[in-house]
Amino acid sequence: MLKSHFILGACWVLYGFLHSMLANETVKSGITSSLGIKPASYRIGYNVFAAVTLVIILYFLVKIQSRYLFTSLIVQFIIAPIFIVAGISIMIYCIIKYFRQLSGLNGNSDKLIISGLHSFVRHPLYSGTFLFLAGLFLLMPSLANLISVIIIISYTVLAIPLEEKKLVKQFGDQYISYIKNVPTFFPKWLK
Repeated sequence: MLKSHFILGACWVLYGFLHSMLANETVKSGITSSLGIKPASYRIGYNVFAAVTLVIILYFLVKIQSRYLFTSLIVQFIIAPIFIVAGISIMIYCIIKYFRQLSGLNGNSDKLIISGLHSFVRHPLYSGTFLFLAGLFLLMPSLANLISVIIIISYTVLAIPLEEKKLVKQFGDQYISYIKNVPTFFPKWLK
């Protein structure tokens, strides 16, 4: 049983490593130039690869036999659903907003988004993901879910500086000012 948990943790770490490596600008340009493909095609391939490998890991996670670390009806049936619904709502809001921005439906796709949830936190999609993951763990508090939540949140927190470095390069002083005024994951009123 613990062997399966170790494999799960290794899969999440490998997923995070590949996710970051394949998102790296140098790697992207190397692959696109060596294969002779356009950046848009690379993005589609990257997203398909990320989605397929994520589904495989999630399938493995569901199949692992892992006992619950605790049980609490209040936590599992009141608090957990609140976190899950709030997290999913934030994630859907952000995905729709990002899709519209990237697809050009909202005009210029190179514009820094600082309105809506982005006026409270710089990375609301990750904030929503954290809420969702916490709720999922509270609903099903198994060791496998705990391992997954810890690795996913740790990866995200460690990867943010790389993402923000790209955003500073893309948006310059506007993003630097945004960093100074808006917190990363949690609104100022929660601190």
